[in-house]
Amino acid sequence: MSEKDKMEIYLKLLTVLFFVVGFLSVMGGVFGIVTFKSFDIPKIAFERFFFFRHYLELASFNIILGISILISAFYFFKRRQWARTFFEILAWFILLNIIILFLIGVITITSNPDNPFGFKMVGLVMTFIVCGIYGGINIFVLYVLRKKEFLELFSKRKSD
Repeated sequence: MSEKDKMEIYLKLLTVLFFVVGFLSVMGGVFGIVTFKSFDIPKIAFERFFFFRHYLELASFNIILGISILISAFYFFKRRQWARTFFEILAWFILLNIIILFLIGVITITSNPDNPFGFKMVGLVMTFIVCGIYGGINIFVLYVLRKKEFLELFSKRKSD
């Protein structure tokens, strides 16, 4: 299998991945709005937690982001350079978020003196596993998006 054939497979694989992520983002936002409206959340939650105060805005942002990903995935498959750039920027942003969430998770788990040792270890292992899986997938996506042979697919795209 030639390098060009591999890059074509990567293009199709990443396109499917982006479509799935976009669809799940839209569905997550819609599901979040529907369920949020159906629950009776105590007033104190809105006073104390940023997440509850801005839940509808965050869910709406998730829907808008998902629609942007779906549109970009379509044009990514058509080898538009702007769509590849969009996904590269998004991948760097996601990688930064994974690192921040990892640090928050480790600090939260280890800083509470009331947590038993076993609980801390399970929490740390799960934090490493989850962040490792998402981080690994994201690093692979960045690797492919930045690979010279993959970039050539976008500079030599078929005419419209």
